[in-house]
Amino acid sequence: MEYAAKLRHSGELSYLRFNFVVQRMNYKEMPLSQKGQALGIDEVFFTKILNWGTYSHEEFRNISMMEEDGITPKPELEKY
Repeated sequence: MEYAAKLRHSGELSYLRFNFVVQRMNYKEMPLSQKGQALGIDEVFFTKILNWGTYSHEEFRNISMMEEDGITPKPELEKY
């Protein structure tokens, strides 16, 4: 993260965005985005995990941090 920020500040990168796909295995790491902001990252982008047919319905329901409607965050995600 620091190296990428150095490249951005030196002008070697014109824009720096971190993409974070939120899922059960990593949602507690979302506060790391604050470090990116402190380093001057242009944008930190969060997106929900999508099921491209990789997981069964039951597996995906357990992995996703969104309710069945795909819009509402599960309660444990709301504090992040």
